[in-house]
Amino acid sequence: MAAIVGVCLMLALMVPAMAEPSEDAYRQAKEAVSLISYGEYEMALKRLGMEDQMQAATLKRYIDRNCSEIHRGSVQTDVSVAWFDGSTWQIAVPFEAPEDEAVGALVFTLSGSAFSGIDFMRWGDVEASYDVADEVYWNLPYTPSFTVYGDW
Repeated sequence: MAAIVGVCLMLALMVPAMAEPSEDAYRQAKEAVSLISYGEYEMALKRLGMEDQMQAATLKRYIDRNCSEIHRGSVQTDVSVAWFDGSTWQIAVPFEAPEDEAVGALVFTLSGSAFSGIDFMRWGDVEASYDVADEVYWNLPYTPSFTVYGDW
């Protein structure tokens, strides 16, 4: 039994840790949020490299049903957070300063170096997700005293 545990520990140590998403991945996710806020769904999917995975009309319907608030004004594109959920990276970009758990965010799934999914979450759910993650990275640390933008 001890030998099996030892082998399992060795295998666990041999599995390489997933590297933090690149600056390019953060930038692509933030640009996609901005494009979506302007109704540029096809361009957003192209920016993410997902045009073969999802149609612009499908993304538009999803946004209209789940988070039409993205169209209410300028979205912030400074702050984003990434966490590893055990198999993929998730990158969340809140629509405005993440000061309230009701703030909306688009969450992008990064499988390896390619985006593979888009989801909508409230900031409270984003926090709950990254609170249990082993790895969490902010591309720009958010501090409440830092003004992200002032349009809202």
